[in-house]
Amino acid sequence: SDYYKALSPERLLKTSIIPCFCEQANRPDSACVSKIKESLGYNSQDLVIAYYGSLNTGWNNLEMYLEFFDKIKNYPFKMLIISQDAESLKRSALKNYENITVVNGDTFTDKGAASLLDVADYGLVILKKSPDWKTRLSVKFAEYTSRGLPVIIGEYVGEAVRLKNKNGL
Repeated sequence: SDYYKALSPERLLKTSIIPCFCEQANRPDSACVSKIKESLGYNSQDLVIAYYGSLNTGWNNLEMYLEFFDKIKNYPFKMLIISQDAESLKRSALKNYENITVVNGDTFTDKGAASLLDVADYGLVILKKSPDWKTRLSVKFAEYTSRGLPVIIGEYVGEAVRLKNKNGL
């Protein structure tokens, strides 16, 4: 609301604030995390960055993320993509990346997709620039932080960047 009020006081009257939050999740014990990592083909020392959600033609589209994956493909970590689009993603350009694992969390584990985030060391959310980029927060940001994960945030997830800077996340 501060952003829109600065643009024009009249716009504030037309602004609705919709909270984006998630309850804090309890992290499982290390034995459980190790078991899930092993089932993904990871070892206990692997650094894992997770992306959780769709990667279709919407605002979280594969082409945008491929640009990011190309830049980081030689770094020593694993990228875990947890998506309902897993089957189509496995046939996409992602199959050319050795460090990327794609799974459908709902069918991979009986505890659900979110439990796969427990093997991650970081969450990832990037968005393309849009007219409202300064106010974008992302439910993914809330989900990652609720599990205690630091988040790698693209510059156009403006509200998440602001919260990160303000709170030292």
